[in-house]
Amino acid sequence: MSINNNCDYDYNSDSENISTTLKKSRKNLNCEILLISRKRINGKINFLDYNKLKKVDCSQNKITELDGMIPETLLDLNCSNNKITTLDNLPSKLRILVCHHNLLTNLDYLPNSIYKLDCAFNEIVCLDNLPNCLEYLFCNNNYIKSLNNLPVCLKLLFCHNNEKNIELNNLPKLENIIKD
Repeated sequence: MSINNNCDYDYNSDSENISTTLKKSRKNLNCEILLISRKRINGKINFLDYNKLKKVDCSQNKITELDGMIPETLLDLNCSNNKITTLDNLPSKLRILVCHHNLLTNLDYLPNSIYKLDCAFNEIVCLDNLPNCLEYLFCNNNYIKSLNNLPVCLKLLFCHNNEKNIELNNLPKLENIIKD
């Protein structure tokens, strides 16, 4: 039987850093799941003290920065609907990245372990060097002009509402593709 090891969260409206609003108890420092969606969190957010985190949902806040503040143990990150402009220094074992509805202009440094990427509704112009094991890509509603050399294992691609004549070169055999 699996135990759901969630963190206890007490919101302090004056705080801009999650490290000061999470109770630093033994339980929290060892928690694996952190669900802090819709908590009115602003600015930078730092999860480094919580070095056993596997899943974080910090969506629908006003977070501006996560770079270098996520532990290497993280496998699943949902930071959608925030004000994030860059996502660099992501954990090397990250498997799922949901970052739609932010202010991202590129995603140059994605870990090779990612199999699901949802970066729709951003300001991304180019998506190169995608992880080799990527199976699901949602990059619609950006400014992407071309998608080249997509991973061979890609199963699903949503790339509609990008540049009018988006170039799709060297496409793998996809189960589903939504372009227009």
